[in-house]
Amino acid sequence: MEAKLKALTHHKSGKSMGMFPKFQVPVFLLMSMPGTGGKPQATIDMPRQWDARETKLEQMETSWTGNPNVTIPPGDITGYNALVVIYKLKAYDVKQRKLGSVSARNTTYRNVLAFIKSVILPTVQLAANANPGAANTIIESCLFKVITYTTPSKPAFAVYSTLISGEIKFVLNVKAMAATLDPGSDILLSAFYMQSLDGINWTPVDSSLGARSKMIIDGFPVGITIHFRVQGTFSKGRKSAWVYAPPFVVR
Repeated sequence: MEAKLKALTHHKSGKSMGMFPKFQVPVFLLMSMPGTGGKPQATIDMPRQWDARETKLEQMETSWTGNPNVTIPPGDITGYNALVVIYKLKAYDVKQRKLGSVSARNTTYRNVLAFIKSVILPTVQLAANANPGAANTIIESCLFKVITYTTPSKPAFAVYSTLISGEIKFVLNVKAMAATLDPGSDILLSAFYMQSLDGINWTPVDSSLGARSKMIIDGFPVGITIHFRVQGTFSKGRKSAWVYAPPFVVR
């Protein structure tokens, strides 16, 4: 594992100022860029009460039948209806005039949900994906809930720990750092890393790190809190703003 990590770019620091930990996940992410917008997703939104749930199931079937926004095959609606009928029979014991057993209700209800998820929902989602401008209308017309997921962008500067005590890894998102620069200034020429014990007085981590966007540095005493910042110099001589990482405790 050590050899694999150091293959990224390993640098011996050995400075008295050095100090940082090892975690297997990013410990601190300095800067979070806005997430990119995702496609509207159809999801099932059902009430908890059995009687309200039964009403919603009926309303859903009605909304699918002859829906002008999306075509649900009649055979799928028939299959759905058959499962709903079974659920209704199990949900309420007509002879005893009381609710059916919890086990029977849950089992038959899960069967209905499974059918919706595997048969109806994909049809609606395909129709929504094919017409992004009307996606919300398509989904809601079938009585599903609209959820829009976002994909978070990578941070401009991330500090990671490795499996080795006192060893850390820097990772730069070059595109994020260059986002505020002129178009075409996205080629990283150098990255200047600095460290501080108090977040006020800064010293270079190492002047020979060059334009590396990924690197591993060791020699940081365990238990010390340290701050990091980085500034990139790009093509056309443009410099990015300083990007600061939150205080980092070496482990």
